[in-house]
Amino acid sequence: MKQNKTKDRSFISGKLSDALQAIVKDYSDIQVGQIAPGPDPTFSPKSPWSKISGQSDWDFVQEAALKWKARVFVEVNNNTSQFYFVSEKQLLSGKAMGVLHYCPGGVGPLISFDVKKIGSGAAPVSGTTVIDPSTGQPVTQQSPPPPPDPPMQVSSDADATVTQAATVIAQSPDQPADSRPKDVVAGQASDPTRAQQNIQQDPTRILGYSGDGLCRGTVMLRAKGKVTIMGLAPWVGADWYVHRVNHVYTRLVSTDKHGKPLNRSTYQTRFQATR
Repeated sequence: MKQNKTKDRSFISGKLSDALQAIVKDYSDIQVGQIAPGPDPTFSPKSPWSKISGQSDWDFVQEAALKWKARVFVEVNNNTSQFYFVSEKQLLSGKAMGVLHYCPGGVGPLISFDVKKIGSGAAPVSGTTVIDPSTGQPVTQQSPPPPPDPPMQVSSDADATVTQAATVIAQSPDQPADSRPKDVVAGQASDPTRAQQNIQQDPTRILGYSGDGLCRGTVMLRAKGKVTIMGLAPWVGADWYVHRVNHVYTRLVSTDKHGKPLNRSTYQTRFQATR
């Protein structure tokens, strides 16, 4: 796709979804897959959406995705390049693509899942204070806190040492939730509605968990969706947001004792996920 860097764009009426439709129509090789922003703001001469000189359409649309908490991407579906602009909340509100279950010995589809539990890696919980233009009073906005970490559970057949260690960790004053970042957003316009929008936390990484997984090859696992991980620790077994998927096919040809070729090729899927 050859991006348009010379065409001026300034939308002073209609909604964001209408503006995105108009931009996509300028590219004959791309169709609209789904345009579902949330919120879907309405533009006006006093509140336009305008592109700066020399900016490409793709950069222009990406800025909108950051501002209005959405994901923007182009995928090839049904042999056609399709444009998507979907709110983060909607991406997480749907059902999971499927379940990846881990069983020792490689029986289940999930082969490995390397998890990092780092509170400081979570999206910041932001707050701000603005002046309500209608009343002149300060209004403090705070994004809602993330859900608490699942309680640590120990198997009933664990020995005394493991049980004691789990108790110490659970009662430790330094918990991952305590290291989650907090932020104060300054320089907001005197509009409580816009301020609330701008402090929304990224719902795909509210706890600061990240995981690198390997499973049996499946075309059903795709980025920008949820997958359920089961068969591991209770705090791991949940819905994870998938950021990246790589499908890896490895061709291995060997021979048996009679010199006959044997196909030992493998198809595996690697993925990165957060929650």
